[in-house]
Amino acid sequence: IMADKIEYPANLDGMLKQEFSRLNGKNSSIYLDHTGSTLYAKSQIDAYTADLQSHLYGNPHSGNPSSEHMADIVRGTVLNHFNVTNDQYDCVFTSGATGALRVLAENFEWTKGKSKFVYLEDNHTSVVGIREPVETQNCEAWLKEQKLNSTENLSQKDKSKIYFRVGNIFAYPAQSNFSGTKYPLFWISEVKKGEAFNLSKLMFVYIYICLGIGNPNSCNWYVLLDAAAYVSCSKLDLTEHPADFVCISFYKMFGFPTGLGCLLVRKSAAEMLTNKRYFGGGSPAGYLANCDFFKPRTVLHSRLEDGTISFLDIMALKHGFNFLNQVDKSMVRIQDHTFSLAQRLYRAMNMLKHHNGAEVVKIYSHTDYTDSQTQGAIITFNVNRADGSCIGFNHVLQLAASKNIHLRSGCFCNVGACVSMLNLTPENMKTIFQSGHSCGDHIDIVDGKPVGAIRASLGYMSSTRDVDSLVQFIKESFLQENNLSAEVNDEVYYDARSSVSDSSKALTLEKIFLYPVKSCRAIEVKQWTLCETGLTHDRMWMIVNDYGVCLTQKRENLLALIQPSIDLEAGTLTLESESCGSVEVPLNADDRIDGSVDINVCESKVCGDRVSGYDCGEKVSKWLSEFLGYKCYLIRKNNETRFAKKRKEIENCSNQTLALTNGAQYLMLTSSSVKFLQEKINSQLSEDGSKLGFDEIVDRFRCNFLVSGCKAFEEESWSKIFIRNQANVVKFMCSGLSNRCSMICVDKTGQKGLEPLRTLGTL
Repeated sequence: IMADKIEYPANLDGMLKQEFSRLNGKNSSIYLDHTGSTLYAKSQIDAYTADLQSHLYGNPHSGNPSSEHMADIVRGTVLNHFNVTNDQYDCVFTSGATGALRVLAENFEWTKGKSKFVYLEDNHTSVVGIREPVETQNCEAWLKEQKLNSTENLSQKDKSKIYFRVGNIFAYPAQSNFSGTKYPLFWISEVKKGEAFNLSKLMFVYIYICLGIGNPNSCNWYVLLDAAAYVSCSKLDLTEHPADFVCISFYKMFGFPTGLGCLLVRKSAAEMLTNKRYFGGGSPAGYLANCDFFKPRTVLHSRLEDGTISFLDIMALKHGFNFLNQVDKSMVRIQDHTFSLAQRLYRAMNMLKHHNGAEVVKIYSHTDYTDSQTQGAIITFNVNRADGSCIGFNHVLQLAASKNIHLRSGCFCNVGACVSMLNLTPENMKTIFQSGHSCGDHIDIVDGKPVGAIRASLGYMSSTRDVDSLVQFIKESFLQENNLSAEVNDEVYYDARSSVSDSSKALTLEKIFLYPVKSCRAIEVKQWTLCETGLTHDRMWMIVNDYGVCLTQKRENLLALIQPSIDLEAGTLTLESESCGSVEVPLNADDRIDGSVDINVCESKVCGDRVSGYDCGEKVSKWLSEFLGYKCYLIRKNNETRFAKKRKEIENCSNQTLALTNGAQYLMLTSSSVKFLQEKINSQLSEDGSKLGFDEIVDRFRCNFLVSGCKAFEEESWSKIFIRNQANVVKFMCSGLSNRCSMICVDKTGQKGLEPLRTLGTL
């Protein structure tokens, strides 16, 4: 029943269709809560149900041979996944990672008044909760902040409190379930050696030096590693990093079964789990009801597993590991794949800006997502308005749910990281909790500050579609563009660099043009929205040849015969020519007409800048190749930022982002300058010469705005331009004069002449 061999992640699309088709059912879903619980595969469940239907599994306490034997096999499978054997570790099945931590807390041999429990601020609630049974023993629970580069040490007073031959625990997560930060696994060996290391420079070096311990291994510090969030997308090798206690949650690894985890106990640390007070069915080797006699079992997992183990769920683990091993037994490719998606999401979110340049998304992270060894596949964030105020995470979550996007919000059972990352104080949180707030309720903003965040987490079956869909959702729902638009007949004002011009005089925006495909024909519009790169969809596509070179009319005159058109309601761009008819492509890469076609990322150069974009597919490539007579492709610019060239005389010019335009976001012409040039050109022609019309000259200069009402070439003195209508006033900075090339000599038929470039050279 298991799937064919999986070449992961090369055939990810095929695996998604076969194993996770429920994501693309009637209500297509984007699942981004894999740290909460990842998804189970179809063949994993099929194999499990077939196993149940073909075998007889009874209670292992009844001596059922198949159940008893299979449980032992699965224990071995679990240990093998973490590269250890049952000679090195024991696998104690629990109700989950939380259950594993409770077993440890209640059974560890805490020395009354002397033992220490040290944990990071960035730890799951279930780890922090160990401090309560610790404190009932009059022991101490210490909080250490996770300042990775800090060199602070404990005070002499603290050093004196470290006791020799006493059991102490240092607990930390392999990966933060809040931010995805990965903490160094080498801490484990350094703690065991009694050496110093950069956590906050904990006390271990002082145990060794201060107390003069000759053997570092006798310092009796045990390491608890919370690996629940880590192991779903990363390889944990316990032979290389032998933590004493490790908690695992299986549904975070492969989605099913829920309610089952384990505590992995290093055999050398098992002697510390002798503080058992309660005993349940199956755990005693013997006891008497009429007197206080109890003899525990010698095998650790038998001693700690009270009652009948969840043996049918344990059977399911075999099939979960089988499928996970088919995908990637090493976990290396899974880690690389999920990290690359997290990196893509991080970069795309950072690029989202409101109309005033304010960030749309605030990301909470200790890293910049450049290294999979320090960062996991988690992005935690909040969404801000253009004025900097935070949008409540519950509102974002509800809106995302309406789009079938699955996220997590709140503090994710990690209040320590939440308070630290959101710059809250314990006093803030105490006040908030005392005022009635509780974890998981509807309160998300207090005194203008968020008291939680939104988490997007990725799994081995996540895809670029998931990441890009979330970015598009945020962009469509929360990015404020201030409804900036330009409309024909808008009033135009300007600031002049000199007093020659009369800037009090209102001009008129006469025409608006956009050029979706670089070097193809214009679309004239009456009204159009503005975005961070210029007119929306202006110069967002280019045609490249088989060598990846961007084609322009300087090299290929036939581009002048291609007429684009945009249907905003349908979300399509259409290319049309008299000889080849038309072809249609989606405006956005996420809305591909043929969803089975992969998006290939291509690179080219525009004015010396290396730009990358998405191949719009084979259909439009065939259309273009037939029209031009050689292989070529339509490429849509991706979301990577491209900045305008710096001009010393223009304020903030280099902060402006470009699409595929050559040097600036917009090009403006004035009617008076065009008329002057037209008269100059036509006056030089012979009587039988073909005269250039006004509209033809405007067309050749490929401007975005045509303005009327000023003198010829008066615009050369302008420093700022203001376009005003009833809705808004838009300010444009003049970045300089445009140097036109031989492209302006190509007419609408694709024929090339000398004008108007020749006459321009005489002015």
